[in-house]
Amino acid sequence: ANRIAVDDYLRVVVPLASEVGARSVFVSTDSPDVIHELEAKAPPGLLFVSERDEIRGTDITNANLMNNLRLNVTRYTLEAVRGVILLSRTRALVATFSSNFGRLAYELMLARDAQPG
Repeated sequence: ANRIAVDDYLRVVVPLASEVGARSVFVSTDSPDVIHELEAKAPPGLLFVSERDEIRGTDITNANLMNNLRLNVTRYTLEAVRGVILLSRTRALVATFSSNFGRLAYELMLARDAQPG
């Protein structure tokens, strides 16, 4: 999938966060550099939150997967599930449909909102 420029992401997310009254935005990404760039460009009063120790997509994880070395599969799976659940429980979701995480979170969000009560 193509990378979305941080400036383009912020152009959508900042007004959306303001519209729903959010003071923080949960970001699930496989690129830790994106978090640093978001923090540097974030407007005052808007906090970007992420799983700092998430192993998905880090160089060591990719190397482990490619070389079939030891990987804590339980941790990897729990982090993935936790990320999808957190995304699905947000009041507003910005995701790419090329992302399985984004699509699953969106589907879970729709299912939650469709249930009575």
